[in-house]
Amino acid sequence: MKVNIVVLFALTLTIAFDSTPASDKYKPNLEDSDCAYGSHKELYDFFTEKNYIVIAQGKRIQPNSKVKDFADVLFLVSPNMEYFHAVTLNGIKYNYFKACIFSSAREIDYQFAPPTPNLLPRINREHTVFLLDNIPKNASCPIGDKDCKPWSQWSYNLKQTSLLSAYSYSTKWENDPYNEIVELTLDNKIIRPTRGVLSEHARTKYALRLRNELNENIKDAKNAKVAYKQIHDEVDHKLPLIFLNLTDSRDWSIDEINRDKGLVQTVLYGVDLELYPMPNSAYEKISRE
Repeated sequence: MKVNIVVLFALTLTIAFDSTPASDKYKPNLEDSDCAYGSHKELYDFFTEKNYIVIAQGKRIQPNSKVKDFADVLFLVSPNMEYFHAVTLNGIKYNYFKACIFSSAREIDYQFAPPTPNLLPRINREHTVFLLDNIPKNASCPIGDKDCKPWSQWSYNLKQTSLLSAYSYSTKWENDPYNEIVELTLDNKIIRPTRGVLSEHARTKYALRLRNELNENIKDAKNAKVAYKQIHDEVDHKLPLIFLNLTDSRDWSIDEINRDKGLVQTVLYGVDLELYPMPNSAYEKISRE
């Protein structure tokens, strides 16, 4: 896709982009169809070997409203904060499980401090900076869908803490809008970032001006905000935004915001969320590697 945007100043875009597609730069090593077998400890070790960190585990509420007596969901992130997976466990025999990926997302904005230094540094992706302006306000859910809420109702009644947010992702997609190349003409130069890289850059630069964190005069800051919002609106990949949310009572949910329709779907939820279930020594070892 080709986009032409006239901007009066460089906006530092050319030094911010790597034209390498995200799929080449951060190749995930877990496929949607990947499953593993073992005890909780063996699964921790398996996913660590795959270069993923188990940041939490919990018990999911089954379709019949029952809850297992063991943790049957693991939450994983990659150390570079690019990929997130929710993995569901099905018991085969005592303390032995089949673990398969239930849902995946990427470009993580992580909120909680890890148990050891130099592990999982937060990258502020500014996922919510345009939500209030751009998401439809008058959406309605399908009749009988108890796991769906309109965005306005969900956001107004939200009494939770977000552990992380990220964009929906699947290795099964034939066409991935996040990795689609955008040809951008800027100051008579052509750069070719992906939609994912470009939309993230526009969000973060817009937010810096929104908080007045740059040493700019008022006119430049105003022009920059207009330019970055235009870039974002024209190239946004439109992928659903995923939230892993927690409550004070350790309930949790994975909620998926369809930003085009203005609907929020709860795709998985449960109780008894435990952060960093592995021994601290395991996380210390990972941080040194």
